[in-house]
Amino acid sequence: MTINAQQIKEELREELREELRKDMLEELHYIRVTHEQQTRIRTSIIEIKEDIAVQKSINASILARIEEINDKQNKTQEEILSLREEITGVKGEITGVKGEVTSLKEEVTGVKGEVTSLKEEVTGVKEEITGVKGEVTSLHEKIDLILKHLNTQ
Repeated sequence: MTINAQQIKEELREELREELRKDMLEELHYIRVTHEQQTRIRTSIIEIKEDIAVQKSINASILARIEEINDKQNKTQEEILSLREEITGVKGEITGVKGEVTSLKEEVTGVKGEVTSLKEEVTGVKEEITGVKGEVTSLHEKIDLILKHLNTQ
């Protein structure tokens, strides 16, 4: 019996060793699989972090561009407002110039009337001068006749 018990002990030990070896191999396989999964996860995390860094850089560039565009838009709007004010001023000046032109036209019309009146006066004066010349000529002729008559007597 002792031999049998010894043999049974040995067989049990061998069975336990075999089961322990199997369990250890299963655990080792599980550890390897888990390690591979962790490695893939770490690689994925690194790739995701890199993608995030790239995306942050892209976002910063986009934000800078948006700010640049907003600045240009604000400046453009300020320029538009300034130009509108300038246009309003120019329109006012144009209105003033139009008023001056209208006033000058009225003055020119008045001057034309005065010129016409002066031309009529000049024509009248010329006619008077012509009449006076005729009278002077007639007086000269009369004087000449008187002188001839006096000289003949």
